[in-house]
Amino acid sequence: MTSPRNLFTPKASKLLASTLTAALILSTGGLSAFAASSPSATSVSSPAPLLPAPEAGLPPAGTEPLSPPAGAPGGPGLGGPGLGGIETSDLLATLGLSASGLRTALESGSSLSAIAKQQNVDSQKLLQLTANAIEARLSQEYKDGRITESVYKSRLSEVSKRAASLLNQTRPKPPVPGSAPADTAELLPLGPGLESLDRSELAGLLGISTSQLASGLGSGQSLAELAGTSGTSTQKLMDLVAAALTQDLKERLARGDLWADEYSAELANVQTRAADLVQHVHPQPPHLRQNDK
Repeated sequence: MTSPRNLFTPKASKLLASTLTAALILSTGGLSAFAASSPSATSVSSPAPLLPAPEAGLPPAGTEPLSPPAGAPGGPGLGGPGLGGIETSDLLATLGLSASGLRTALESGSSLSAIAKQQNVDSQKLLQLTANAIEARLSQEYKDGRITESVYKSRLSEVSKRAASLLNQTRPKPPVPGSAPADTAELLPLGPGLESLDRSELAGLLGISTSQLASGLGSGQSLAELAGTSGTSTQKLMDLVAAALTQDLKERLARGDLWADEYSAELANVQTRAADLVQHVHPQPPHLRQNDK
């Protein structure tokens, strides 16, 4: 008869040890748990979580931010129309205002030029501050390879004019509650650059009312399809759209939103953009969509 002491032979002992090890791995979450509990095993460390530093993206202590953080609409610094990317602290110091005071003035519809006048600040000083900010941004774009040397030099010659335009810009005031137009045709975007296109003129060219225009666009029809239904010349429609795009470019150039080279490039592409917008199908408003079942 075999002695009980002989039941655990070296081979049996190894098998038992392997079984216990496997059980430990399964019960403690896998190899990393086993490695951490085994003095002879190589330590397995998990990568550190990629979390931002506690102070990353935050303004200096005691400073009230004027605009969204970098990456958000409006960009870093002050952002927004009429501010030219001027450093917040420099602008506030020049105008002698707090962040909340400047924000209030801008939101009331005042331009930086008007604010400077109210604060008895030398307009030339503010103009130079804006020009310096624009030149610094251009230099960085050239250094980063985002613009060529010829474009860089061309834009440098426009800095003073652009700075003056930026200082005279005003922020659009938010709409007054309840002031939305009754005609929903005014609420349907026709496409980039066509925000100022007269809907009544467009509807008149198509031989329909503005309500019918809204209904047609809302149902998923393009301007070209509406023109085909009414027998309107597609070329006349494209000419109207192209004229609106051209006017928009001129206004953006005058406001300082475009450099001269950008204006020329976009102007040369107006006919192509007009053709695309005429063929564009507008997405149906959510409240008019029907669930297909």
